[in-house]
Amino acid sequence: MFGQAPIPWYLAHPALVEALAGNPSARAANTILAHDVYLPAPATLTSFTIVQGNVSAGHLDLGIYDANGNLLAHTGITPAGTPFAANTLTLPHAISLVAGRYLLGFWSDNATDTYFALTGLGAAASNLVTTVQTSPSGLQSFSLLGGSVAGSILLPFQGHLNGTGF
Repeated sequence: MFGQAPIPWYLAHPALVEALAGNPSARAANTILAHDVYLPAPATLTSFTIVQGNVSAGHLDLGIYDANGNLLAHTGITPAGTPFAANTLTLPHAISLVAGRYLLGFWSDNATDTYFALTGLGAAASNLVTTVQTSPSGLQSFSLLGGSVAGSILLPFQGHLNGTGF
């Protein structure tokens, strides 16, 4: 009676709207923040959009990981976009994804650029993995960096999917 789940138009954490209602703040330099998302049907990921705050002078890298922390695709280190605007970063190559759980990863090279995020979520939050990098080299697989779970901040952004949509 029912076929495959429809392909959504974007891939994002449900807290995305709530985070955009808050105040932007800076993140620690050279830190990867990743949060989980669920894709209900196979789709092709082409780009990401993130809303920056009032300071936007450094560089960032956005990407997607499998559920085990292996980096699948990322934008590469890119100059930060326009303040208070939705900035879209295109992947070098679109990536086909199967239905399932993924992590969206964020990295910034400085502690002055501001981004919208939810903070103070508590140490028990299980939907956030924070990994510290020691050099400004962008996103890497967690297995290379020794990822750790932290629950104090969620920096959601969205990935754009190609498909039939709803």
